[in-house]
Amino acid sequence: MKDHKRIRERGWIALKIGVAFLASVFVGCFSASEIFAVQTHFAPALGAHYGYLYAPWSIIVWWHLWHETIASLFTAPAWLGTSIGAFCLLICVVKVVLLSDPEKPADQVWADMLVYLHRDGETHPLVASAARDQLNRPQEEAGSVLSTAQSYLSIYRDPVVAKNVSHSDFRIRDLMHAEKATTLYIVTEPVDKDRLKPLIRVLVNMIVRISASGLTFEGGMPKANYKHRLLLMLDEFPALGRLEILQESLAFLPGYGIKACLICQDINQLYAHYSKDEAITSTCHVQCAFPPQSH
Repeated sequence: MKDHKRIRERGWIALKIGVAFLASVFVGCFSASEIFAVQTHFAPALGAHYGYLYAPWSIIVWWHLWHETIASLFTAPAWLGTSIGAFCLLICVVKVVLLSDPEKPADQVWADMLVYLHRDGETHPLVASAARDQLNRPQEEAGSVLSTAQSYLSIYRDPVVAKNVSHSDFRIRDLMHAEKATTLYIVTEPVDKDRLKPLIRVLVNMIVRISASGLTFEGGMPKANYKHRLLLMLDEFPALGRLEILQESLAFLPGYGIKACLICQDINQLYAHYSKDEAITSTCHVQCAFPPQSH
C-alpha cells in the first residue's frame, strides 16, 4: 500500500515538474522575444504583435531569419531569456519538491533532485545541475541561497494573497490603452505595509516597464501610441523601499504619456533609501514643499 502511494506521489511530482519545465520554457522564450523587440525598437519587420507583446516563439522565428546578419543582437535576449527561464524552473522545482514533503531535510531534497527520474526515465540536466550546485556549496551559503529563494515566495503562502493573485480581471495595458479611461487604486492597511511591500513593488515595476514601451516616431517627432495619459500617483512612496526602475525612468516617462506625482513626508525619507545623491528630485519638473503644522 505504501509503495502504491509513493508511486502516485512521485507521479504527481513528475507531472508538476513537467508543467513547470514547459512554463519556464514559455517564460524564457517570451522574455527573449520581448528583449529582442525592445533592442530593435519594435521594428515593423518583426511582424504582428498584440499591444507590443509578441508570441513566445517569435525569438526562434527571428533567429532563423536574421542570425546570419545580426547575430550580435541575439546575444543579450538569449542569455537573459535562458537565465529567467532557468530561475523560474529552479524556483518551481524547489517549491514542488519541498512542498511534497515539508519535513524532509534540505540536503535530502537536493540529493533527490540530483537523481530523480523525469521524462523518458532520465534525470533533467538543469534540475540535476542546480541540485549539484547546492550540494557543493558550503552549508552556510547553501542555506542563504535557499532562504533567498523562499523569501521571494513567502508572501504567496498567505491564502488571501494567493487567492487574489491567482487571476486578474484587467491588464496593465488597460491603464493607457483601454477604450475607456481606467483608474487603478492600490490601497493597503498600515499594518499590512511591510508584509505586502514586495507585491506592491512588483506591481509598480510592471506598470512602469509595460506602460513605458513602444515609442514610435513620425516626421522625426515622437508619436503617441496610447489612448489615455497616465497619472502615476504614489503617496508615501519611500515606504516601498528603493525602486531603481522609478529613479531611472522619471526622466523619460513624460515621453510615453506618463506623469509621476511622488509624495513623501520628509526629504530625509527619500535620503534614507536613495541617499543624498538621489536623482529623483532633480528630475521632478515641479517640487512642492509644505511647512509642518504647528498643532
